[in-house]
Amino acid sequence: MALMGRADLQVMELLLDELAAREITEQRGIPIVGFAGILIQACQQGLIGPGEVRDALLECRRQGTRYALVFIEEIHNRLRRS
Repeated sequence: MALMGRADLQVMELLLDELAAREITEQRGIPIVGFAGILIQACQQGLIGPGEVRDALLECRRQGTRYALVFIEEIHNRLRRS
């Protein structure tokens, strides 16, 4: 609803989970970033560390988000190396 009512929004990216909102966002050419991507960006900006990214993704997994362990470990390893 915010996307439809606020065409003037100048957003760089948008965190979304709803499929209908993702469709509208894609149609408008706004990049979509998931939760893992937001955590990665926060780490790259020095706001959190690689271990905190890993812990947050593992907590999401414990709560039912379908992040594969290999996905979580790959993100963690890449962030540690960068």
